[in-house]
Amino acid sequence: MNHEAFRSVVICHLRTATAFQDALEGLAIGNVPREHISRRLWILANQDGASFGALLKLGHVGSALALIRPQTEAFLRGCWARWFATDVQLCRIAEGTGRFELLAQTLKDLDSLQLPVRICGRELDLVHLSRAAVSKLHDLTHRGTLALDLLSACNASLPFAAAPHFLAALDLTIQIGALSAAAALDDAGDSEAGNALLVRADEFRLQADHLLNESQHLQVESGLGAKQ
Repeated sequence: MNHEAFRSVVICHLRTATAFQDALEGLAIGNVPREHISRRLWILANQDGASFGALLKLGHVGSALALIRPQTEAFLRGCWARWFATDVQLCRIAEGTGRFELLAQTLKDLDSLQLPVRICGRELDLVHLSRAAVSKLHDLTHRGTLALDLLSACNASLPFAAAPHFLAALDLTIQIGALSAAAALDDAGDSEAGNALLVRADEFRLQADHLLNESQHLQVESGLGAKQ
């Protein structure tokens, strides 16, 4: 992926994530712990998503990647608070006498839900989403090999082998941001606005896929030119 393509997708990411955050401006937090705890967690997830894009624009790739974990955890904890936690657990958290479960237990709890989770009418596979995210969290947060590979995005170009991983990381933060914002809006009674954000996330995924295909095409052309 060349520098121009990299900059283009970063700017698109930042604009999209910022739109999610703007959509939550003035959102009613709710009157009971289940509402205001879940919604505030989803708002925090969106702040992480917008900060991810801002850090990328500055070239701080490593710092941006480290935000994927807190963003994912905020979203999943919001889901846990909204659809799994008991009133007693939430009241204790609200009073400061309780605490959230660790990520592994949160995933286990969400996995045990009997009813499908729906956000703005879309059925959400929390287990699939969480596993896709968690598989990358440790490496990216604690500076593993994937994080080191993607750090090269600060240079003039992103190595072709790392491009799919980089675009997948960007798409993941957008999808989680959209789901967080849509969940908060849907929970507050504005499913139409929430669905519009989910559509915008779909559009970002299409652009990311287009850039990846374009990068593959350029890589092939470059290889053919070198042989000639």
